[in-house]
Amino acid sequence: MDIRSLVQSLKAEATETNERRMIVFSGTQSAGIDAAYTAIDAYGTDDVHLVTEQEGFRYDRHHPDQAATLLGQTKEIVVVDCHGKWTPDTIGQTVGAVDGGGLYIMLTPPLDDWNQQETSLATAVVSPPYTKHDVGCRFLDRLIRLLETHPGISIVSVDDNTRIDRYEPTSTNTAPHLQPRVPTQPQFPLRVYEQCLTRDQVRAVQALESLATPNTAIVIEADRGRGKSTACGFAAAALCADGIDVTVTAPTRDHAATLLAAAAETIENLDSPADGSISFQPVEDATKAANETSVLFVEEAAAIPIETLTKLTAATSIAFSTTVRGYEGTGRGFTIRFREQLDASSHHIQYCTLSEPIRYAGDDPIEQWSFRTLLLDASPPVEQAVSEATPETVQYQQLTQDMLATDESLLRSVFGLLVSAHYRTTPTDLLRLLDAPNASVHALLHAGHPVSVALVVEEGGLDSQTRERLFRGGRVAGNLVPDILTSHLRDAEAGAPIGKRIQRIATHTSTQNQGLASALLAEIRSTYQTQCDYLSVSFGATPSLVRFWSRNGFQTIHLATTQNATSGKYSVLLVDPCSAAGEQLADRHRNWLLDRLRGTLSGPLSSMDPDVVAETLGGIDRSTSDSVPVSLTDRQWELVGAVLYGPGLLAASPTAFEMLLCAELIDPASELTSTDRHILIRRVLQGWAWEDIATEVGHSTTRPTKRAIARGFRPIGMRFGGDRLAREQARYM
Repeated sequence: MDIRSLVQSLKAEATETNERRMIVFSGTQSAGIDAAYTAIDAYGTDDVHLVTEQEGFRYDRHHPDQAATLLGQTKEIVVVDCHGKWTPDTIGQTVGAVDGGGLYIMLTPPLDDWNQQETSLATAVVSPPYTKHDVGCRFLDRLIRLLETHPGISIVSVDDNTRIDRYEPTSTNTAPHLQPRVPTQPQFPLRVYEQCLTRDQVRAVQALESLATPNTAIVIEADRGRGKSTACGFAAAALCADGIDVTVTAPTRDHAATLLAAAAETIENLDSPADGSISFQPVEDATKAANETSVLFVEEAAAIPIETLTKLTAATSIAFSTTVRGYEGTGRGFTIRFREQLDASSHHIQYCTLSEPIRYAGDDPIEQWSFRTLLLDASPPVEQAVSEATPETVQYQQLTQDMLATDESLLRSVFGLLVSAHYRTTPTDLLRLLDAPNASVHALLHAGHPVSVALVVEEGGLDSQTRERLFRGGRVAGNLVPDILTSHLRDAEAGAPIGKRIQRIATHTSTQNQGLASALLAEIRSTYQTQCDYLSVSFGATPSLVRFWSRNGFQTIHLATTQNATSGKYSVLLVDPCSAAGEQLADRHRNWLLDRLRGTLSGPLSSMDPDVVAETLGGIDRSTSDSVPVSLTDRQWELVGAVLYGPGLLAASPTAFEMLLCAELIDPASELTSTDRHILIRRVLQGWAWEDIATEVGHSTTRPTKRAIARGFRPIGMRFGGDRLAREQARYM
């Protein structure tokens, strides 16, 4: 059998079953490209996309860095060149683009010695002071093993004499595709349902009909390629045609592109004109306008923080849709994490899951291969196995990369835990987990099952030349904390101490709030106590997260002044010193943070959640700091006293009140109500207008809002001013 006859056989199999097939051309790059051209010619199509660094092809071609442009597209053949630059993400971004009946082609070096060659995989995960020679090959070994054993994959050696090394005619499920049925009494126009391609899509659209009824919430989950976004677009168009104003939001406008396109096309196909409207709003704008929104569609909801999703439930009716498994990560944990908040709302809730693929059959072997290879279907341990876990019943263990590579069940459980807690986990994170020389995995096990897992990466320990390059604006891969402290904050020596950054931490949803994550952090600190200078963590700041890390001994040393484009959160950086060098690093950055905080809070951080401001300031450890939090002049105390007990104006001494409030938030002692604290932060530190604060806290006028100043600051002033403020009080009493 030659390449042409192989391709024709695979095409016949794939077409008959509406599945895909895969060919691996193993050998030199030039021989692989020639073989790919032969395969394309034998298949008989120009609907081809090549992903390669090479240029000069007559077919559509993209550099591997732009492989993500294939997400949402379909081709009969996709060719991925693994001789040059590629990562596991390249596979995740491209494999879904092959239509039913099509071919996915990989060009690889000879499989027998591929893992002995230097590949771009090493570049993707290596970071100084390590070199590419320190990177493992466990992911590549696993990839080769699955290529050689998974159904639906043929392997052809193309060097010298072409040889078919593997071809097994695949007997697959040829059950007929179930044609969608239009509901007998639909509320939406029949033409909307006639566009649906699967019964799952019909069910989703029918569930979305109820959005026309106030206080309804629909949650739609699906693997990528199941048509959930298109179904939402159909429903949005039908609601719009019925005179309802529909708002669509998503982490970015690109995430909503499929929904908006489907809605626009549907509106054009409907007989009656649309009396309503469909508009897209960024998440921040949609949150502010939620209580005035009739119907809101939230695309890729798992990528939006739970706190923000909860605010979005102020919309009259709302639909949340999210991807369950796919290149970008997973939303499987979304329903579990968000269900409690959603159940607490006044909405009637429906859940809908789409499982039937649109572009190929449900038992497609290439989708199964990609899920298994990239662990897109990895799951945490089942709840019954870990539900009784407590800090007293678990065992701590550092899981070596060899352990994970040789124990598929353990690897799937660990990666499943990490994926369920972090939406943006990608296939390259699996590569990092298995092969990065600076990465280590730590776990608490209950009866052998991981219940809490942390991925820790080593940073710092950079030589003087690398530190100088970083200081001058160069990039050093895999060193987030040294990069921030050196490049952004101009600390030339920040890259010298060795840090261990907790990049990911996840606890099984059935065992949360029992102290397991804190117990794991204590074990990690004990492990690295004498091996590094500090532990660190960076994340999008929320009150609960900052509070958790502060309670576990981590100290705030940096707060970003721009919001993350996806989460809408400000990133915060905390450290837990383990040595004198770590203490020195933390101490100087704490002081530098205090020096700039008051100015940034009234400027770029003026929109930050006051609860985040309070928790962030509360996470600044002043135990080793020489700075005095409050040092007011006699005149400043006179002005403070006049505001708190007399006819004084707050604007006469803003600096004094800023110093007092910062000192209180850093070391809370006064019993401020949450509302008063909110008002004080908004007015004194963030410079909000009284009218805006009153609206935010629900006051009908500014009078009760202004009263919070004296009520909140009197105990704070007495705490730090003592007799000095008491004398001012006596003057007015």
